[in-house]
Amino acid sequence: MKSPDAPDYVVGVVGCGVMGQGIAQVSAQGGMRTLLFDTREGGARVARDRVCGHIVRMAEKGRISDADAMAATDRLEIAEDIGALSACDAVVEAVFEDLDVKHALFRD
Repeated sequence: MKSPDAPDYVVGVVGCGVMGQGIAQVSAQGGMRTLLFDTREGGARVARDRVCGHIVRMAEKGRISDADAMAATDRLEIAEDIGALSACDAVVEAVFEDLDVKHALFRD
């Protein structure tokens, strides 16, 4: 198993609501390439934009450097389909609490 500290560690986040966005932000700021996937059309893109906005605001307030903000936002990527997550070292499920949806996700 690869260490999360490895420079090529990749995290997938499935479900891009508030919880998924938070997981993606922490992962990207922690140095991990982070793939966002959501079944809602455009959901992953909206989530990426929001997370990038949070990170940029942190830099504007002096909480992180501009270089760290740019690096973190560069690590956030959109996964166009669930198959793109097969290369991830870890995948975090953050879909809404519907057992049928979760079962379908784990089947995929």
